[in-house]
Amino acid sequence: MMEDAAYLENHYILCGAGQTGLHIAHEFCKSGSRFVVIDLNSTALESLRSELGHDPVYVAGDATEDETLEQAGIQRAKGFIAALGDDQENIFAVLTARSLNPRLRIVARVDDEENTEKLRQAGADVITAPNRVGGMRMASEMIRPEVVEFLDQMLEASEQQRKLRLIELSIDDIDLSPGRQPEQLTIADVGRQADLLVIAIKRDGEYIYRPRGNMALQRQAATHPADVLVVIATQEQLNKVLGGGS
Repeated sequence: MMEDAAYLENHYILCGAGQTGLHIAHEFCKSGSRFVVIDLNSTALESLRSELGHDPVYVAGDATEDETLEQAGIQRAKGFIAALGDDQENIFAVLTARSLNPRLRIVARVDDEENTEKLRQAGADVITAPNRVGGMRMASEMIRPEVVEFLDQMLEASEQQRKLRLIELSIDDIDLSPGRQPEQLTIADVGRQADLLVIAIKRDGEYIYRPRGNMALQRQAATHPADVLVVIATQEQLNKVLGGGS
């Protein structure tokens, strides 16, 4: 499988084939994302293969070592997830990954939240505590069960074309039909021509919620970055907006 990893670009690297890694891999598969799994435990890799129902691209090795990450294409990757079962291993994996590719977006798991700052200093962009996330989920099930059920059904729709996702999309990546790309794009244009439901805009590091239809969108310029839209869409709708990409 290392030969497959050698040909990947702009992919994700997932370190850890345990239960957390399994859920991450499932979501990558659903979204059509290219990824490589790293784990030292061959039994865990075999279990992951069985659960997914196909052979994922993987590297059997130590995710804290340069050679292993290089085999997974760390220099060509765009994202790195440290989901190993030990905080110290995640810290070293993040540190190694950041040193090999400073441009990576790194998401790391932490079990003991006292290690959060260590992971941040090692180079993690986002740190997730499964216990906290699980607790929030359980509280939401009690307080707002209808909302949770709606989100679950939205994400788990049985038909591929009906599977909705919350997706972030740069305004500069939106490709409307020829002759229909206005000089100044608005929220209404995105909804009417691209059939996307925009629920928020990230502009200059801040989120704008419930944007109005006549709100003008910012493209990339010397003085500011392009707006990033948070939208609800199916993969089919996203493919059309990206000109057939994914």
